[in-house]
Amino acid sequence: MNKTKQDFHSNVVVTGITEVLNIVIRIMLNIFLARQLGAQGRGEYVLALLIPGMFLTFIYLGVGEATTALLGKEKYPKEKIIGNLNFYILIMSLFSFLLYYGFGQLLLKAVKNNISVQLYKISYCIIPITLMWGGYASVLLGLSSVKVVGWGRVLNNSLFLIMVFTYVYFFKITPKIAVLFFLITSIAEVMYLIYCITKKSVFKICFDLNIIKEQIKFGTRFFLGGLFSQANRRLDTFLVNFFVGTYGLGIYGVAVNLTEMILNVSNIFGRVIFSSSAVSKDKENIKLTTSGIRQNLFFMIMISIVLGIFLKHIILFLYSKEFISAIKPALVLLPGIVALGLSNVIGYSLTGYGKPEEITKAAGIAFIFTVILDLVLIPKYGINGAALASTLAYGISAIYLLWSYSNYSNQVLVDMLLIKKQDIINYFVKHKS
Repeated sequence: MNKTKQDFHSNVVVTGITEVLNIVIRIMLNIFLARQLGAQGRGEYVLALLIPGMFLTFIYLGVGEATTALLGKEKYPKEKIIGNLNFYILIMSLFSFLLYYGFGQLLLKAVKNNISVQLYKISYCIIPITLMWGGYASVLLGLSSVKVVGWGRVLNNSLFLIMVFTYVYFFKITPKIAVLFFLITSIAEVMYLIYCITKKSVFKICFDLNIIKEQIKFGTRFFLGGLFSQANRRLDTFLVNFFVGTYGLGIYGVAVNLTEMILNVSNIFGRVIFSSSAVSKDKENIKLTTSGIRQNLFFMIMISIVLGIFLKHIILFLYSKEFISAIKPALVLLPGIVALGLSNVIGYSLTGYGKPEEITKAAGIAFIFTVILDLVLIPKYGINGAALASTLAYGISAIYLLWSYSNYSNQVLVDMLLIKKQDIINYFVKHKS
């Protein structure tokens, strides 16, 4: 096995270990918060994270992915690329501050005031912290430090779990406290990422018009895809809140959280594939990328089958009878989440190869179907309609990206979708960096 394959499989294994740890911790967190907050409080907590997430969708502009690509191709000095990223984060944080508080009353009315004013104000801090996390994680991917990003997530989630458990031992937790803990642990993760970056490059703020232009030019080709993808994933949440209320949103949130755990598989492969394709020259790693795509699909399908079989028992045992109605929408969502995970991995591979517009096209097509199907199905079928709309939209996106990747890579569908014996054997071959 050559060094490129060794690094690829080593990164997948270590990233897989960290993701498994994250899955276990997040499951414990989701269960504990759901039980402590109840469906109503859980719904308010979801909204507190969702509103800043909407702002991030519009201001992120794909600059993180552009930074990974620029670092991977080594076109500019890495300290200048990172410095310009810091400048961008600072400007966008100030811009979002003005918008967030300037349109606060309108946004609170849009969500039917189902979140308190104080919690809304506190939640703004999610925006700059998430901008920093996304940017610095992208820097580390561009520097081939894939494993560091996974350990950062473990640090964040572990601290969150410890803080929540400790607090609940003495007091009753509220959505406000949960959000504050979310912010504190996210800051700790960002500081860890910064520390890891400083070991490889000078960390500063600077402005270079040419670099900024390239970051934004590349990023905007990716941006619309991110915008449409977030809309596809979160529009149903807003509409469920509007048509069903926060109680239904709390139930639906459990269904979404359970099924989206499968996306941790695509996070593993997507992160490694994106880093590998970004630092490669032309199409030199295309067969390795294709093997990662089919491995990702195989593991997602296996996990979704197991989850589907034991879903009722999981919800009853972990969440309580209050959330039993989450079973049906979760089952409907499962195939759609698998399709979404496949789309994410293919989209990131094409982005790494310099074709971010493909994920934008796929997400745009899916967005059209998401809007139509959500408006038709949610008022009539509630959270079950929301789940069906998402599954159909994700499926359409996956079909387009399979076609696009096949055309770009000259790989046939069999190679992209069907696992091979050698794919599994490679993980048992001893690899030394």
